[in-house]
Amino acid sequence: MRLIFTALLFLCTFLITQGQENFNLERISTVELSEAGNDIWGYVDASGVEYAVMGSRTNTFIWSLEDPSNPIQRAMIPGGASTWRDIKSWDDHLYVTNDGSPDGLLIIDMSMAPDSISYEYIRPDVFTIIDTSFITFFDTTETNIVIDTTVVISGQDTILNIMMDTTFVIESFETMVVEDNSIILGQCHNLYIDDDGFCYLSGCRINGANKAIIFDLNQSKSNPPIVGIHGGGGQEYSHDLYVQDNIMYSSEINAGVLTLFDVTDKANIIELGDAATTMNFTHNTWASHDGRYAFTTDERANAFVDSYDVTDPANIIRLDSYQPIETANTGVIPHNTHYLNGFLITSWYTDGVIITDATRPENMIKVGAYDTYPTAGNGFQGCWGAYPFLPSGLVLTSNISNLNGLGELNVFRPNYVRAAYLDGLVTDIDDGSVINGVEVIINNPSEMNLEMTDALGEYKTGIASAGTYDVTFNHPNYLPETLSVTIENGVTTILNAQLTRRTQVTVTGNVIDATTGQVIPNSKIKLSNESRTIEITTDEQGTFDQTLFDEEYQVIVGSWGYQYMLIESDNFTDGQAVTYELSPGFEDNFALDLGWTVIGNATTGIWERDIPVPTFFNGTPSNVDEDILGDIGSECYITGNAGGGAGVDDVDDGITRLLSPEFNVSELEDPILQYNAWFFIGGGNGPQNDTMFIRIWDKTNLTTLDMYTTSTFGWTDVVSIPLRGLVDTDADLSLSVVIEDQVNTGHLLEGGFDVFRIIDGAVSTTNTIAELDNIKIFPNPFSDNINIILEANDYKSIRLVDLMGRDVYSTKSINNQTVIETNLAPGFYNILIERNDGTLLSQKLIKQ
Repeated sequence: MRLIFTALLFLCTFLITQGQENFNLERISTVELSEAGNDIWGYVDASGVEYAVMGSRTNTFIWSLEDPSNPIQRAMIPGGASTWRDIKSWDDHLYVTNDGSPDGLLIIDMSMAPDSISYEYIRPDVFTIIDTSFITFFDTTETNIVIDTTVVISGQDTILNIMMDTTFVIESFETMVVEDNSIILGQCHNLYIDDDGFCYLSGCRINGANKAIIFDLNQSKSNPPIVGIHGGGGQEYSHDLYVQDNIMYSSEINAGVLTLFDVTDKANIIELGDAATTMNFTHNTWASHDGRYAFTTDERANAFVDSYDVTDPANIIRLDSYQPIETANTGVIPHNTHYLNGFLITSWYTDGVIITDATRPENMIKVGAYDTYPTAGNGFQGCWGAYPFLPSGLVLTSNISNLNGLGELNVFRPNYVRAAYLDGLVTDIDDGSVINGVEVIINNPSEMNLEMTDALGEYKTGIASAGTYDVTFNHPNYLPETLSVTIENGVTTILNAQLTRRTQVTVTGNVIDATTGQVIPNSKIKLSNESRTIEITTDEQGTFDQTLFDEEYQVIVGSWGYQYMLIESDNFTDGQAVTYELSPGFEDNFALDLGWTVIGNATTGIWERDIPVPTFFNGTPSNVDEDILGDIGSECYITGNAGGGAGVDDVDDGITRLLSPEFNVSELEDPILQYNAWFFIGGGNGPQNDTMFIRIWDKTNLTTLDMYTTSTFGWTDVVSIPLRGLVDTDADLSLSVVIEDQVNTGHLLEGGFDVFRIIDGAVSTTNTIAELDNIKIFPNPFSDNINIILEANDYKSIRLVDLMGRDVYSTKSINNQTVIETNLAPGFYNILIERNDGTLLSQKLIKQ
């Protein structure tokens, strides 16, 4: 079974730099809309002319494709505004649903196309069985009932219209059906039309009919009768339906399951079985032509196309899960998949359209792709739908938005090729045991690929291009092995491998205070390389004992109240004893967990320490897009980190509070708090009045140091706030970062916090800089420009701050002679120069 693990950092980092390759899909034409787009479908008229039919926010467009390189618009049918339209065809008619406005069902008559295209919206009554709690029985015969709502009562062969609070008698209660008479078909999310001419509407937001409303198009294409209704409320909501051979595949997004039903009797639908999909957000399903397999998408960040064996609906078995490796773990979202002759054609939002060979459903392999949204990012932009069923073989795709933010029709000519398959077994060379979790990579730079061995040591992989390749086998606990193999399209080649286990070493050590030599209990140590991350906490004596594989590691050491230590590369020998010395100071880059806590009542978007996964709103990063460049580690604190759309894991309906451990700055002459902040607010209803506060508690007063009410559009520059005079600097202090979302506003709200430190603004003097660092700063006093001469390679930043600690100038572009051009008010300023080792030097300057 295919799984992509985030632990494979070295490969994922490499792949992200590569981007999506366009291959085996040739773009023939593009039509840009004037508004956002949505679903796409195809149609062929009686003369064989093919058409593209696409929804947009307020219209349904129809283009003829006599010349695929030049689509001709034949109709633009207006409708209610909606993000979602869905389109299907039957005989010489098209059918369109709308899940944003109560349009009902749009029926388009294409029988006279392209000369004449007519349409009509129908909104029939939908009669649904209501909950029996609406019925009050009041005598022992249970045949006299009181109706608490306006309903239709069907009993024996009689239908009676009964008004609210009416009492009546029915002779045969056993045959009674209570039906709601007040619902008119309005908005529906999706529809499907099977080969027998039955039209299934799903997600119609009608209690009692949320799973399927079935129309019989055989009786009338323009005003079809309803012949079946299924589904209640809540979890009984089908987001998408597919029907083949009287088996209905229901994608029940709220429950996160694929459910199969027998719909032979449209009035008596029978559930056959279900299965949870990998991300528990089942968005769409399509079946193989023989009905043995089903393929699903979950509309979640980093989700997959799943394949299932559905030959026994009571025991559905997941066979494989596929996602594009080029953008794995970057928050990209799959949308809709369709099956054609052993291939899956999938719209994958910002990744565009992807063709996957699903001939072997247990080993799905990418064999074609075209990025219709060619820029880095994720969220709900790019390719909405892909239609592959035209007789010509053309593939039609729709963009919800292109790089201009507008909907777009694309026409492609595909080249369908079977993958060259590679299977095998990986074992330990010494004892023959199977090895689980081995990376298998076919070294073809133009086709990124990655497979993992399963619990039986077996793997199945492949690429689109036949040839002779090196295949690399990697496992953290074994030495890598590379073998050569020749693979052919449509052929399964077997390649087994044996790996040699790495040697191990035992390391002991301790962490001490560099000034006093005292041990530092409960210190944090992180050892990491491309294969693994090991986190160690020292004991009460500040010591540790760890068994490691014999390889190089980056070492990060820290403890609250001390500065971080970073060793870029270290290699340990067996029995080695190491000592790490930490210098006192308050610094946290959040590469380590030094004890910050999170509380609050927000429902989503809770503060968490992680490597950020960006989200985007209207092309602008909303969730943090990257850690602060140049700090230690790749982590920071962010409000939620699920990826996907901007609203998936933002701060909602409450407060989330990030609280530091206590610290004491009484020994510092001029304590200055420093940090970088991120704040984003957008969308929603009403005034954007949500806020992020930076506050400090000195056991007596809670002081607001800073607040954000408008977007920072990225990380702020370093914020510097002198604490003396604002708080009791002799007391134990704690810092809090609080972000609050006003309830029911729908605002998109995100925060970030990184590179916390406390410095002493009085730690350096002019003489100290000149004597110890050979730095010259002149003139002082200055009127316009400040000249700085230093050895540029020894320093990483220069900042100029006012007496409140606010940055008035900063740069990381340092030359041997740097000139600061200023236009400042007269007064006192501090210049802060940071060494590569993190030491911060300062000098007071006077502006005349």
